Amino acid sequence: MGANVGLGVPSQGKGGPSASLPTSASAGVEGSLKVELEQSIDLSGNFNLDDFLRDPKSAAQQLGQSSEVKVTLTDSRQGSAQALGLGGSMGREVNVEISGNLEDIANSGAFTSIANGDVGQAVTQLGGKVDIKATVQDKTTVNGDIGVGVHAGVVGAEVGVTTERTQVGEEHELTTAQLVELYLTQRWSAGVAG
Repeated sequence: MGANVGLGVPSQGKGGPSASLPTSASAGVEGSLKVELEQSIDLSGNFNLDDFLRDPKSAAQQLGQSSEVKVTLTDSRQGSAQALGLGGSMGREVNVEISGNLEDIANSGAFTSIANGDVGQAVTQLGGKVDIKATVQDKTTVNGDIGVGVHAGVVGAEVGVTTERTQVGEEHELTTAQLVELYLTQRWSAGVAG
């Protein structure tokens, strides 16, 4: 969504000097969800490579029962606004690490919920079967882009200044309950200290 307007100061006659202050206004929202999966399998002391080669399907099923996975989610969302050359954005990033047995996670239905972007539902489905670590961090950017143009006939000049300041907030740990509230209510401030 955006709009552009200009403020012009006309000259005292045709073809004389003039000045203009171009302005624009815009607002937007964006977000992304990144999912990473890491799997590890501990081979027991009685692991036999010959048995694995003879019947890989059965051996893989037995290994899969003790397979541990770590699913890492990074959810970033931000809103931005710009008007009269000044603007900025505010956003929040949530990082979630889910660690546990692959079979428990797969049977919970959490993978489907994560694929649909419903992290709160996935956490609820996992219950107490896994370890969950979550953090949240805020980020604010303020920028300015101010320019003035002066034109007289075919001769003109423009002067501008651009500034940007980014502030990254302190990282806060979230409890599982805060994480679920954050996603189920879609209130990104839910249960999180300012």
